Amino acid sequence: MLESLPPLAPSVELIDVAELLLGPAKVAWKLIEKAELNADQIRAVALVAKPMEDAWKKLNGAAEPARGAVGGAAEAPPCLPKVGKLVRLLMVGGGGCGKTRIINRVLKPLLKAFYGERGVLTEASSNKAARLIGGKTLHAANKLMGTSSLRTVHLRIKKGEQKALARVYGELGAKILDEFSQTSAKLLHADAYRTTMARAALYSLQPDRYALPDQTWGALPVVCVSGDELQLPPVPFESSLLAPLEGASDEQKAGVAIFSNLTHVYRLTTQMRFDDPVLVSILDKMRTKGGARLTPSEWRALEATEAKSEADLQGTELWYQAAYVWSIVTMAMPIRSVLSARQAHATLFVIQAEDELLNPWAELQSLPPPLAAAAKRRVGEAALRHAN
Repeated sequence: MLESLPPLAPSVELIDVAELLLGPAKVAWKLIEKAELNADQIRAVALVAKPMEDAWKKLNGAAEPARGAVGGAAEAPPCLPKVGKLVRLLMVGGGGCGKTRIINRVLKPLLKAFYGERGVLTEASSNKAARLIGGKTLHAANKLMGTSSLRTVHLRIKKGEQKALARVYGELGAKILDEFSQTSAKLLHADAYRTTMARAALYSLQPDRYALPDQTWGALPVVCVSGDELQLPPVPFESSLLAPLEGASDEQKAGVAIFSNLTHVYRLTTQMRFDDPVLVSILDKMRTKGGARLTPSEWRALEATEAKSEADLQGTELWYQAAYVWSIVTMAMPIRSVLSARQAHATLFVIQAEDELLNPWAELQSLPPPLAAAAKRRVGEAALRHAN
């Protein structure tokens, strides 16, 4: 499957003080109009904007906020309080429904407007997903390494980390986590736990209550989780937020409990990325539980997309390529890299690397180092040879 997906840049729409003084609802509507959201997407935004508007009115009184002026300039509006649960939203939907657009063009600028420039942090489990929303990986945001233990006892913040994490998390009023289906339950738990530990002293929180519904993520006012439950799960699947919990660790169970306590779930259903009705119908059937039969015309349209000669691929040098088996992907990667470098008239650098498992199971810890290294190498080689 080839697909061209240019990323959506975050909105650079400037909001002046006079507009901010009108409150979150008015600012959200301006951003919605600028981003040209449809009715489906607007309803998702409303689940964030309405509680913020209620908190704004409570902070400023029932009457419209005063527009005082100093030297002819509008009075700077106060930020909303940065502690106290307002929103716990799970936003789900297939590719092309506008999740990234909502995050980048509306939610991020809205949250920054009322919690400050450093008041919102966007996260995802992978580098690519984090870059698409201008954020950090969950590991980087929490000062964790890929090899870090996610057991609660090892997640306690060290003295050297406390100041850095408190500086970041202390200023937050909101978090946005994307691609939840690719995030392990233990990693989500680690994020919620360390956020609470970093904010506990600043906001007089009780760390042992970090998993309670009104205390998750250090009682941040706004937490939005986004993704598609039919996307690829983390590796292994058993670590997923959606996996059965029989025999799971305490950290995984706690992560699933925190995820389950998200107050609202909104499913985006309007496909925006594609406007071909046949393609939209096929994609909808692909997501139908238990499967659905394509009509003869849909099947013919799908077969007509098969690339049968080199000429069929002209103009696709910068497209993404995906496949259902790893063996095809490994062949496609160097081919697509050469094509994109040629298109850009740039030098292509190829750097050899050796893959190995960095998180061996507990039994390997008891082996002598040479035997453990050999076992990791053998398992890594077998994983690379596997068809999937």
